[in-house]
Order: sequence, then C-alpha cells, then structure tokens
Amino acid sequence: MAAASTSTKISSDDARHVIGGAHEDIRLTFACCQKAVIDRLEELTREADDILEKPQDEDNKLKEIVDGVNKIKQDTKSQLQHLQGPPTSDVSDKNIGNETGEDTTAGRFDVQSAEQCEDQSAKQWQTLEMKLEKILENAAMRYKFADYKNLDGSLKNCLLCLAIFPQDANIQKRTLIYWWIREGIVNATTEKTAEKVGDYCFKQLLKGRWIDPVNNNISSKKAREFKMDQWVRWLVIYLARKEGFFNLDKTGMPSSSPSICPRVCLLKSNKPPPRLESRRSFLGDINQEVFNVTAERLSAQDLFSKLKEMKSLLVLQLGRWQTSAERHIELVDDNSEFLKLSLPKRLRYLSLAGISRIKALPSSVQNLSHLKILDLRSCQNLEHLGEEIVFLKGSLTHLDVSECYMLEHMPKALGSLSQLEVLKGFIFVLRKLSISIGGEAKIQPKEMTKLKEINGLHSLAIIWGKLSLTLPEDDRQRLDRNWTELSYPSDLEKLDLRCFPKENLWLEPVSLKKLKKLYIRGGQVMNIDIQDESDTRMNVKNDSVEFLHKLRMEWPELEIWFPQLNYLEIYDCPKIQHCPQLDKEYVWIADGKPVAGYRGRTYS
Repeated sequence: MAAASTSTKISSDDARHVIGGAHEDIRLTFACCQKAVIDRLEELTREADDILEKPQDEDNKLKEIVDGVNKIKQDTKSQLQHLQGPPTSDVSDKNIGNETGEDTTAGRFDVQSAEQCEDQSAKQWQTLEMKLEKILENAAMRYKFADYKNLDGSLKNCLLCLAIFPQDANIQKRTLIYWWIREGIVNATTEKTAEKVGDYCFKQLLKGRWIDPVNNNISSKKAREFKMDQWVRWLVIYLARKEGFFNLDKTGMPSSSPSICPRVCLLKSNKPPPRLESRRSFLGDINQEVFNVTAERLSAQDLFSKLKEMKSLLVLQLGRWQTSAERHIELVDDNSEFLKLSLPKRLRYLSLAGISRIKALPSSVQNLSHLKILDLRSCQNLEHLGEEIVFLKGSLTHLDVSECYMLEHMPKALGSLSQLEVLKGFIFVLRKLSISIGGEAKIQPKEMTKLKEINGLHSLAIIWGKLSLTLPEDDRQRLDRNWTELSYPSDLEKLDLRCFPKENLWLEPVSLKKLKKLYIRGGQVMNIDIQDESDTRMNVKNDSVEFLHKLRMEWPELEIWFPQLNYLEIYDCPKIQHCPQLDKEYVWIADGKPVAGYRGRTYS
C-alpha cells in the first residue's frame, strides 16, 4: 500500500476529531434541549394543578402559563421545522371549558398527546441522524478518499469486505483473513503462504488506520481482534455500495432482497436466500457467496434446499463470524435432514462455526473437490468428521475444529490430506510423520526447522523429489535452500531420508540422542557431517545407506559416531571404503548376532 502523504494524514486525523466532536455535541445539545422542554412543561403543569385547587384570583397566573406553553410549542416548531415530515395535527390551542364556559384545563396535557409528541420527537431525531450521517459520509469522502485511492487493488477489496459488519463489532483477524483467502483476494506466492499474505494485508490496514486493535495496549503485530471507526465505516459503506460489493440499503445495513450483487446476506428474518444468477463480479471472476450476518435459526429444508440451484456458489458462510459465543445459531430441524444436504460442488469455503445440533457432516462433503477451508469451530455437538474427508485430499488447506468438545478422534483419512497447511483445535500426539516434497512445493524459509517443535514424534520420513525445471534459477535456488534446512525433533527414534538433493547432510547428535534407526537412501549426498562440539556419540543401532553413488565414507568413521551400531546395510554405495564383510543381503550384523525385526533389505 502506498503511504499517504503527511499532510493528508494530519488532515484526516484533524477531521476525525472535529467531526466526531460535532457529532457528539449535536447529540448532547438535542438531549439537553429535550430535557429542558420536558422539565418546563412539567413545571407549568404543576402550577396549573395548583391554580385548579385555588381558582379564585389566578386569572393572570393562568394566562402566563398558557402563554408559556404556546411559546414552547412555537420555539420547538421553529427549531425542527426543516425536519418535519407530512403535517400532523397539533395539540389543540382551544381550551376545553366546563359547563360554565370557564377554562379549567389550560395546563393539562393528556397521555395520548404526550405519546404523540414523544413519537414525533423520535422520528425527528431519526431524520436528524440520517442527515448528520450523510454530512459525515461526505466529510469522510473528502478527507480519507485520497488514502483509499492510494491503496492497491487487493487492499481495496480487503477493505470493502468490512462494510458488512455492524457498527462497533469486534471482528477476528482470522475470520477476515479466511474471507480474503476464500474470495481469492489474497493468494499464496512462491515465498509466502496465503495466510501470511493475508497477515501482511491486515497489518497494512492497521498501519493506514483503516482498522484499530480492540486492545489498544498491544502492538499491531499481536492484534487478534479489531474494530472499525464509525468515521471510516461511512466511507467503506459508500464505496461498497457504489462498487456493488454488497447489497446494502440506504442506512448502510445489509439487505436480503434480490439483487445482482454476487454476495447474499442472511438476516434474522429466516427467509431463504434468493436465487442467484451467475455473473461476473467486479473482481473479474464468478464469485458468489452466502454470508450469515444475523440469522440465528437455520432450517435444512427451508434454507438449504435452495443450495441445489446455486451451482456457481463458491463461499458458504452459515456459521457465526463474531468473536463472542453469545450469538447462538441453531439447526432447527432434525440432524438427519442436515445429513441429506446437497452442497454445491464448486465450494471453496464452508463455515458451520458455532451452529448447534450438528453431529456429523453431510455425505455430500465428499463431492467438494475444490474446498480449501472448512471452519467447524465451536460446533459443540459435532461427534465425528467421517472418512469422507479423504476426498478433500487434493484441495483442503485449512481445517478448524477448535472448541468441538464432543469430537473424540480424528479420522484416519486426515493423514491423506496432502495439501493441509493449518489444523486447529484438536490436541493429539503425533507419533509418525511422512513428508513428500517435490515439484514447486512452496516451503517457506525456516519452515522445515519447525519440525523440532513436534514433541513426541518417534518416526520421521522425508522424501525429496526433483525441482520443477520450469522455475527461474533464482526460485530454484531459494526453494532448494528452504527444502533442505532441517532441524529434528528431540524424541525421534527413527529417521528416514530419501533422495536428499544436496551434497552435505548435517546431523546433530545433541538433538538426536534417542535416535536408534537411521536410513539414508538415494540422492546427491557426498558427506554425512556430524555436527557436535561436545563430542556426543549417537545411540544409533540400525543404519542403512543405499543408492548413494557419491557418498565418501570409511568404516572407522561409522564406528566412532555410532558405537552402539549392531546392524549395517550398505547397498550400491561404491565409494564407501573399508566396510566390513556383508552377507548376501548386503547386511552386516555385529558379532553375527541377530537383530530384532531384521528381515533383510526393505523399502517400506
């Protein structure tokens, strides 16, 4: 995002304070005037009551009261005349006389008249509010629009997403970034995941003061929730309406009425979403979504049946977006109806967050071959995911099952989700992990070093493929570096490295004290470099080196670093010298003793 000029920034901040102060002053002035009028009328009424009890020589006083009431009415009319709607009947100026023709009720106001005045006052204030917001919207356009024009295209779209949220709403950073990903506003690059790109955009909006952290005492780097200033929100609503980003009514609130806008909002009315027609949005792609703004009761029959007709639907946000669990969303009909739900096959994003009474996912989930994000957080009745999740193995990148307290275990198919980048909410101990890297795999810098943070991991296998030849040379070198920068978990007992693409392979005995089995097969390895200044020896008992045509090593080196070694397998490694006598399976066993689990050479 291009930085706004200093003069523009100062003007924006000054205008924010001036306009905000004016808005509050008008509110306070109106409230004070209203209270003063009511207090004066109550005072006049009490005086009139006293006169009725002593009517003898109070004609002059009564006349003063009547004149006072009329003056208040005239002053109020003149002040609010420009706000008046259609003419309404005023309180009659004619005094109601008794049988003798005397005026005995001059200071009294009946309850119905008071209620009419109160209703009229509320309408007048509402009109004043609308006019005031129009003034402020214009002021926001004047002072902040220059900053908006300096944003790049993706940041503009990121900002317009905020128009859907109510005033003063606390919004989660994660919710917003997931939205940007599902819209395709932010995408992964060769250096960053989509989530990191989204995080960068979030920080740019904070830096530009388009959004503010909920907790002002924390740094922007740690911000997890944010709000949008009302002054900024006026501009965002105006722009979102102008661009057709959302279907918003005149007050800036989302509307569920039919429109050509590709984003449909679900509101408390519980009406099913209108039928969507395929069209190209201003983002350039067909991009249709359903977003639950305030709806709290969802029916599989009344609402979800419409989804069959939404063949181009890409985003389905049925769950809550709020940070607080106070907003309750409930599936009103039987769970069996929900299981029959036919989800649109092109969905990229599905959120059921916070919806109660969901025990399992519809079987149609297996048809969602394009689904990237599945948000199930706070589905507190969810008992199991089902093996259907295996059909998402080529697309799913984010799975959130946090606060799903009834979920006892994850399906075995979870291990087949090869594209999964983020798994949140389910605590388990990972014992065995296999990683396959190849082609254009976007491994980030230092990402492979995070393997050391996996506590309890006993078995690790890493398989390297060939870098794509279509990549530029700079990208190839950078990915090659990211692929091979390794750190190992301290609980590791078995390490299997296959087709390592570099000549030097580093091992650290200090971090591999529990390692018992080491397999190095294929690749470009020329040297196995044992890094350790404390002269620590490894407890490896089984070692296998295969298809390492470049590896230069002598048997005495292995004996030094692996003093506990009692099983050695060497196959097709012509440059290893002085190795002991191998049997017909290319295996050496210390002192001819059998090794537990030995079955000869294996590639499993």
